[in-house]
Amino acid sequence: MLLVPFALPIGYLVALKKGEDADFFERLGFVTFPTPPEKTVWFHCASVGEVRSLKVITDMMTAEMPDVKVIISTTTATGKAEA
Repeated sequence: MLLVPFALPIGYLVALKKGEDADFFERLGFVTFPTPPEKTVWFHCASVGEVRSLKVITDMMTAEMPDVKVIISTTTATGKAEA
């Protein structure tokens, strides 16, 4: 826990160097919406594999519950590209 105050700025600098700073806070689970949907299911994935495996679930959800919005956030840039 003592390293968290140091890890966040260092992580942001690494993301900035890679050009991934715009998504840095999304990786930590902070997602903002102009107008949040009323019925929402949010998945936060840590890897490309998780995003890929989520496709089956989200396809079934949207078929069974078309009024529910699905939101996917990721911890990696490759996961976001896959989503």
